[in-house]
Amino acid sequence: GGSAASEAFSLEVSGLPPSKRTLSASCNADVAALGGGAAKRWKGSGSEEELGTSASSSTRLRKASAGLMPLVRLWNHPVTVRANGRERPVPDAELPSLAPATLLRKVLPHELADALLTQLLDESKELWKPGDWVIYGKQQTTPRSSGVYWFEGASSDNQDARPRMAPSPELCAAAERLRMAVAAMRPSAKWRPSLALGNRYDGGSDCVGWHSDFLNVLGPRPVIVGLSLGATRHFKLRHVGAGEEGARGQGDATVVSIPMPHNTAVIMWDDCQEAWHHAVPRQADSSVGRHPKAGLVRLSLTFRMARPELGEEHVKNCRCGRPCGLKSKGGRYYLACNPAGATAQCSFWEPCA
Repeated sequence: GGSAASEAFSLEVSGLPPSKRTLSASCNADVAALGGGAAKRWKGSGSEEELGTSASSSTRLRKASAGLMPLVRLWNHPVTVRANGRERPVPDAELPSLAPATLLRKVLPHELADALLTQLLDESKELWKPGDWVIYGKQQTTPRSSGVYWFEGASSDNQDARPRMAPSPELCAAAERLRMAVAAMRPSAKWRPSLALGNRYDGGSDCVGWHSDFLNVLGPRPVIVGLSLGATRHFKLRHVGAGEEGARGQGDATVVSIPMPHNTAVIMWDDCQEAWHHAVPRQADSSVGRHPKAGLVRLSLTFRMARPELGEEHVKNCRCGRPCGLKSKGGRYYLACNPAGATAQCSFWEPCA
């Protein structure tokens, strides 16, 4: 009581309409149109049940709230943004205005999402492996396990030691659904996933720190779709200004935190790899949203389109004799010693012309 609320309110939902939620029989089966995966909005009647008020107070609210903005109902665990020392919850529809990203909830038919989770829970436990990286001169093992699934044109990158596996029919069906979602929102991108990188987080201590992705295979300004299955973890985006890197000097940076429950996808667009970093930070197990089947385990699948021809002109070996990694910082592309799968790291760094 006390604060004015509008009679009209909007409620956001994402994903497919119920009539379209059918499971594809194969990778190449026709999939019903997604309708853009965009949020739908409708208005309520301002009843007692909807607004939680008595009839008389509803009348007073209607009179007091004339001319105010509609009330936006947020999800139980909404997206939040922290900027200028303040953090606030925001509706999903506002996310693209804050960061080059779009959130899609319940993006797959629930039968497909559950079947894919069941299949990958066993496969990831048996076949996915932790990786070795050199971080600040020390060789370390990643606090998560990984695997790669190629749909077409497997990379010849011998440095990538992650296990490579053939995608299942369920994974192919999910890839097609996500392709259609991107096509509905941005047909000019002509995006289709060539591979899916899987990461398994067994509990809150499994994580990945602030980083941007290597662009050797993806090319500049790639579209990357991250699908979350199982437990709910936070996916974070942080703006990186010119001359800033890693976790240093980021106290005033814009940080967007996106809760990722089962069957949720986030699309990273435009300069998300050039001007932003992303992370899945550590959490206490007690703060992880448990899944009825997966428990604390979260599986992340990032679907990517290979465009190696866009990075071929920058192929070069570092002082270690290994192919350099192509990245961007502050809007400029550069080559550096690739720490993935290495036993040591040289100081090679060179800006791209």
